[in-house]
Amino acid sequence: MTGQLPDGAELAELIDNHVLDMVVNDQLYRIENLLINSYDHILDIRGTKRHKTAVEIAEIKQLSHVVRFLHEVDKYKVGCAR
Repeated sequence: MTGQLPDGAELAELIDNHVLDMVVNDQLYRIENLLINSYDHILDIRGTKRHKTAVEIAEIKQLSHVVRFLHEVDKYKVGCAR
């Protein structure tokens, strides 16, 4: 970026990659906080840096607790309905 604000697509890409970095770095508490605050995009993002989904990354890194958590994301959607 050259002093300009990112457009919507660039901003979405930055957010997606940041969320996937949380998975890579095993920051389950931060991922859970996103879901509690109604972020509902985690299962359908595919990172631009890794070209993998959050679940695929967690499986590759053998983070079984993160994989288990991601498979339970729907439970958060019910609790966060507005």
